[in-house]
Amino acid sequence: MEIRRTILVGFATAALAACGDHTRYQVAMRAEGEELVRSLTAWVETAEGRMEIEVPAIGDRPLAEIYETLEGATYTGRFRGDLPEDLGGRGLYLCWPTEMGTAVLYAERIQGRLDGWEGIEEIARESDRAADQLGGWLRYAIGDAPEFPEIQGWIDEKLRRDLRNFALYAHLAGGGNSPEEQVLPWLSLAAQYAVERGYVDPHDLPRLYRIFQDIGEAKVEEELVAYAVFAAWLPEDARDGPFGELFSSPTKALASFRAWHAKYAVGTEGDAPATPFDAYAGLLLDWEFFGDDHRVDMELATGVEPFLTNGEWDDSAGTVRWPLERIAGDRFPATYRLALWAEPAGAFQAAHLGGTVLADEGLWEYAIWRHGLSPAEAEQWNGFLAALAADPGLAAAPDQWH
Repeated sequence: MEIRRTILVGFATAALAACGDHTRYQVAMRAEGEELVRSLTAWVETAEGRMEIEVPAIGDRPLAEIYETLEGATYTGRFRGDLPEDLGGRGLYLCWPTEMGTAVLYAERIQGRLDGWEGIEEIARESDRAADQLGGWLRYAIGDAPEFPEIQGWIDEKLRRDLRNFALYAHLAGGGNSPEEQVLPWLSLAAQYAVERGYVDPHDLPRLYRIFQDIGEAKVEEELVAYAVFAAWLPEDARDGPFGELFSSPTKALASFRAWHAKYAVGTEGDAPATPFDAYAGLLLDWEFFGDDHRVDMELATGVEPFLTNGEWDDSAGTVRWPLERIAGDRFPATYRLALWAEPAGAFQAAHLGGTVLADEGLWEYAIWRHGLSPAEAEQWNGFLAALAADPGLAAAPDQWH
């Protein structure tokens, strides 16, 4: 039980180490007819405060090639249709103008992985690779032992399953707003999993907390946590004999692992991890679970409240805001920004309908429908619109228009 408790402590320590300086991106956008004015500013937030930097692009193209102007630390440009890939994703700003008003769409993916199923497959593939590496080392160390077939079965079934599940939890938590919001849900899921699998007794929480304090104060090196990670999954009935002897001390286990590493780092075993901890946790680390920390907050000035958005509407400023959020790495599910709104043509509607009849979602649907008409249908519709001013009854019932 002592070793199994230490595992959670090791990951918690790594989690705390992840929560440090971060690059902050601030995006301000303003809708101006069929153009979107977009400005991007970036700096580094440190414990000492804000540190100005040259704005780094998350995408492939330098920002100087994307934007028109640079003033101080702020890039600014005007865009139609496709938005710049400055945050590692893709976006659209589209307008459908009509005589009744204009429908507007803003949608943007902020980095992240677009192909979610590919991510699930990678989880399985890389988790299996880690389990195979562990199996290769144990085969090298105790492959002649009578107990080894049972141990191999444990690797193929339980350990492989556990690695896949822990990596999947990390994948699902990868879109958190900050490292803290990533790590805590993952630790919670991992802890619940460990409890239900019988790896941890939740009644020992006070002792767990004490162990966490002791390790934090002693600043235990990674290799000791490595030993704990491996030893924690020892089958109960395999703790004696060659298996138990191999894990009787961290020094012995690590010396055996390094001997295998030196022999098979390049060879039939493939690329070997540097320590047992890398074999287990390398999947999470390689997936940038504790990787670069970039955060972004965005606002879009529309002047009209969107009828559909996943942002927060500020009526006094006439803007939609998306609060500060961590930018998911390209191995994690993508995050999105979305806003749909409509801008009524007040003068035209007043002249033909006696007032603003079409607005919000109704106007948006009308504009999309209007742009879908053939030339002959559009000509017929224009004739109908011309008759609206002479027939107030038609203007009063737009839901009856055909």
